[in-house]
Amino acid sequence: MSEAQEIIKGGKGYFMLGGNIIDIQNLNSRLETKGYPKFSDKFISLGGGGHSIIGKVIIGGEGHGLIKKEASNENYKSSLGVGYGFFDLGYIVFSTENLSLYPLLGLGGGGMSLKIMEKETHPSFDDVLNNPKKVRSFQQVVS
Repeated sequence: MSEAQEIIKGGKGYFMLGGNIIDIQNLNSRLETKGYPKFSDKFISLGGGGHSIIGKVIIGGEGHGLIKKEASNENYKSSLGVGYGFFDLGYIVFSTENLSLYPLLGLGGGGMSLKIMEKETHPSFDDVLNNPKKVRSFQQVVS
């Protein structure tokens, strides 16, 4: 075994910046048919991870959050958030002083959150008179 291929010990941590394209076509179709705004499928990903190296075995994890998307139309304002994480396990098959090659298997999960808010409307004086229970507050500036 050469000096460069000796058993490696230690750990590594990292930060990642990237892009993801998520298949949200079905979500967008459902939103659009109900009159809600749809979202772009392109996201910016921020994440990081850390791995320990014991012999030739790599153990660690990583997590990523996608920068929240916002969309709106004349009636609604929506936001979509996505995040996921993995437990990673790998094995170093080749290593030199400046390069390590290894397969890495990540098992984990993620989640997506959708928030839909009705845009705030400003009722007229007649709206308040017609249905005072529906309107919680009313303010009109008289000039």
